[in-house]
Amino acid sequence: MNHLISYKIENEAMKTFQDLYIYLNDATIEELIEALSKQCHGTWIRATEQERRSDIVGEPIYCFERKETADMPAAGLSLFSRGDNSWFVPNVVPLKLRELTTDQYNRVLTDFVELVLKPALEGTSTTFEISNDEIFLQNVVGESAARALDTFSSCANKSTGSSHPSDQKRWFEFLVKVSRSGNQLPTDLLIHALLEQGWSDDYAHKLAIEFEFAQDLLAYAQDH
Repeated sequence: MNHLISYKIENEAMKTFQDLYIYLNDATIEELIEALSKQCHGTWIRATEQERRSDIVGEPIYCFERKETADMPAAGLSLFSRGDNSWFVPNVVPLKLRELTTDQYNRVLTDFVELVLKPALEGTSTTFEISNDEIFLQNVVGESAARALDTFSSCANKSTGSSHPSDQKRWFEFLVKVSRSGNQLPTDLLIHALLEQGWSDDYAHKLAIEFEFAQDLLAYAQDH
């Protein structure tokens, strides 16, 4: 007798790089940078030399660097304008390592927020927003599509993928729901969800390829 396994879609979260946005409100960028610079002591410094090298971009860029410590790598970040009196950090870059892991990236960004940004904003009208370090499938495609994938994975024969007619029907339902949601589902998030739902790495990647082709086809059909 086969027993269906129900997966909790709220547990299908994937670690992701965090984003930082700063809203000046009544303040000026010069006031913000001055306040940030005053908080740069110890592990954080204002990277003015890097700012001079970035002058070729043609717009103001403000750079900060963190010294390497036992628990965190040396890294740098820059503030770029979004054009609406708000600024953001587009990337955190390693200064010695080839690349940062998601966890390292987020810890450096959070460290900047806690040690530099928050103290600098005390008593001002400037606010900030930092995104979550996890992304959930249902938050991207909606709960209906997430449940459709849950149903597919719960019922499917995981040794045949989506080839069985009944499994294919449930897979198609998921594909259509994602397409109708109008949202872009990152392939790596889909693969992560499939792995969490018990699919092998091989089949998770095969289904992801099917997904990408289907989304392109459905988008084309909708436009023609």
